[in-house]
Amino acid sequence: QENDVELAKYHLSTLDFDYTFKVANSQRTFLDALNEFTPDIILSDFKLDGYDGVRAIEHCNEFLPDVPVIIVTGTLGEELAVEIMKKGAYDFVLKNKLSNLPLSVVKTLREANEKREKEKNSEQLRILFSISVDMVAIAGTDGYFKTINEAFEKTLGYTKDELLSKPFVDFIHQDDVAATYEEMKKLESGATTISFTNRYLCKDGTYKWLEWNARPNKSLIFAIARDVTEWKKSQEEILKLNSELENKVKERTKELSDANRLLKDEVLERVMISRKLQETHTEIQDSINYAKRIQSALLSRYDQSLKNFSNHFAYWKPKSIVSGDIYWCQKVGDYIFIAGIDCTGHGVPGAMMSMMASSILDKIIITSGIYEPKEILHHLDKAIIDVLNQESNQVNDGMDMSLFRIDTKTSQIVFSGANHSLYHYNTNDGFLVYKGSRLGIGGYYSQNRLIKEFIQQEINYQPGDYIYFTSDGYY
Repeated sequence: QENDVELAKYHLSTLDFDYTFKVANSQRTFLDALNEFTPDIILSDFKLDGYDGVRAIEHCNEFLPDVPVIIVTGTLGEELAVEIMKKGAYDFVLKNKLSNLPLSVVKTLREANEKREKEKNSEQLRILFSISVDMVAIAGTDGYFKTINEAFEKTLGYTKDELLSKPFVDFIHQDDVAATYEEMKKLESGATTISFTNRYLCKDGTYKWLEWNARPNKSLIFAIARDVTEWKKSQEEILKLNSELENKVKERTKELSDANRLLKDEVLERVMISRKLQETHTEIQDSINYAKRIQSALLSRYDQSLKNFSNHFAYWKPKSIVSGDIYWCQKVGDYIFIAGIDCTGHGVPGAMMSMMASSILDKIIITSGIYEPKEILHHLDKAIIDVLNQESNQVNDGMDMSLFRIDTKTSQIVFSGANHSLYHYNTNDGFLVYKGSRLGIGGYYSQNRLIKEFIQQEINYQPGDYIYFTSDGYY
C-alpha cells in the first residue's frame, strides 16, 4: 500500500547512505523489476494482489539468489514466520514496528555480504583442497581424520571411507607410533606448527614416508603431508655409499693418500657449507624476531598514549612474525591523534612499510605541526611516493589508513580515511559508519591520476560513546 511505502521510505531515510527505491505492486511488475536491475535488498509485503511474500521469495531464489529479502507485514503468526525464514527470508518486520526497519536493513545487508564472502572463500578452499598435489587433511584430537583430499587416496591406495573409518594411528608404522604421539601432544599444548616424518601403511602392504606440517585450531588439527619416500631412499643410499667409501679409503690409505686427502677436503667443504646454511638460517630468524621486538616496543609506546582513555583496547595479531598492519597514537596538546595503518604485504616487507609510515606521521605532526587529518594524509601520500621513488619506478607499495584527531576540550573528532572507515556507536543514533575516501596512500600509478583530495568529517561525541577502527584483516 502507498502509505506503507512512504513510511518505509521515511524510516530508511535515517540511514547514512544513498539508495534508490523502486516499487512493484504485483507479480508482473515485481518480475519486470528483477529483470531490469539487480537490487541490494528487497522489501516485500506479505500479501499483494494475487501474490504473496512466500512466492516472492521463491522468485528471488530462482532469479537473484544472492539478494536478501525482508518481509514487511501487518501480522505474522509463528508458523508463518518459520515458513518464510525457511524459504530464505533474512528477516521480517511488523508494520506497527517500522522503526525497526533501518536496523533490520543494516543487519541484513551485513549478513548477506558475510554469506557471499563465506561462500566465495569456501569455494576457493574447496578448489584448492581438491587440486592440491600434496595430501591435505583435517584431523581431530580424538585421533581420527575428519576429511582428506584425493591425494591421500592416490598416495596410499585406500578409499576415503577406509581412511576416515579408523584411527590414523592404525596406519602408522609401529616404530613411529610413539614419536607421532609425542608430536600430537605438542599440538594439543598449542604449538603453532609442527614438522615431522613417519611411515604410513599403503593398501598394497608397503610403507611410505610422509613429511607432515601441522597446525592446531581448537579441537582440530590442520595438516599437509608430502610423500618423501624416494628422498628417504636416496638419503639412505647416500649414507650407504659414504660408509662404503670410507671403508675403501681406509683400506687404500697408503696407496691413495693424495686422493684420500682430496676426498676428505670435499667432505669437509660439504660439512662447512651445511653449517654455514644453518648459521645463515639462524641469523635470518634471529633478525626477524628482533624486528618483532622493535615493532612490539613501538606499539607499547603507542599504548602509553592510549592510556589517556579510561576504556580502550587494541587487538593486534600479525599474520607472520611481524606485521604490515599497525596502530599509531600521538598526543599533542589537547589533541590526540590515532591511526590504523594497513600496509601492502605481510611479514618483513609489510613491517618495513608500517615502521616508515609511523615515522613519517610523527614527523608531519610533531615537526611540521600539521593537525588537519586530510592534510596529514595528503603529506603522507606524497612522502611515501618520494621515499620509494614511485614516480620513476613501478613499486606499487602503499597503505590504507583510518586517521582521526580527538579534541578532548571540545569533545569533537575529526576523521579522514584512505580506503578505511570509522565506526561510531552512541546511545542516540545507534551504530554509525563514517566512510573514508576511496583512495590509497602511495602507489606508482598515483602520478597518472588527479591530485588526491582526502575528505574529512567532524563528529561530536559524548561520554559513553564507542569509537572503533580496524584493518581489513579483522572485519
